[in-house]
Amino acid sequence: MRLNKTREPICLVTFNYDLLLDRALLSFDYHPQAPHDQFKAHPILKLFKPHGSVDWARFVYFHPDNRPQPEHLIEEADTIQFTDEFITVSSIAEANNSPRGRTVFPCITIPFQNKTQDTFACPRSHLVQLQELLSQVTKILIIGWQAREAHFIELLKSNLPTVKHIMVVSRSVHSAKSILDYFIQQIGAKAAGVSGHLKPGGFTEFVVNRQGDEFLRA
Repeated sequence: MRLNKTREPICLVTFNYDLLLDRALLSFDYHPQAPHDQFKAHPILKLFKPHGSVDWARFVYFHPDNRPQPEHLIEEADTIQFTDEFITVSSIAEANNSPRGRTVFPCITIPFQNKTQDTFACPRSHLVQLQELLSQVTKILIIGWQAREAHFIELLKSNLPTVKHIMVVSRSVHSAKSILDYFIQQIGAKAAGVSGHLKPGGFTEFVVNRQGDEFLRA
């Protein structure tokens, strides 16, 4: 935020379910919202969690006379039909109390390389908002991501402009270069003339030594 002098939107995409990034954003006056209102949390910082979140739950379709108890949901997993209604739950006990008198299911998805849009565990409105922001992207910073989700790569290819600057943070030069080369290969023409930046040493060194300051300054 301190480097963003032009107040451009900052698009943050994490494939983790945890709340580490969510809580880190609190220091920047980020106000967490219900899933469908998430992008009201901050005027600049926009957080996307395509694989879901440990504090999200999703309502499921069941006949009122045949609504299973929480302990039976696993047995019904192959027949569950999900709605597009998401809520935030702070504990297992809260989820088990069936908010609004309806059945909810944890909103997380196991990552697969060939993941499709249908298995992303986030509201559809998040993907729409993400596509709109991708068209404005000028720089991409990759931390701890191997660029292996096929459908997300397709989303980038379909919506990114031509990207000129990509930085990869990884444990070594070799691993960073491997990720960068693979990512450029996957997004194809959208990376024409790209300037690649490799930052070995991992995330801690990247933060402590402010290795990304010049790259992120806008």
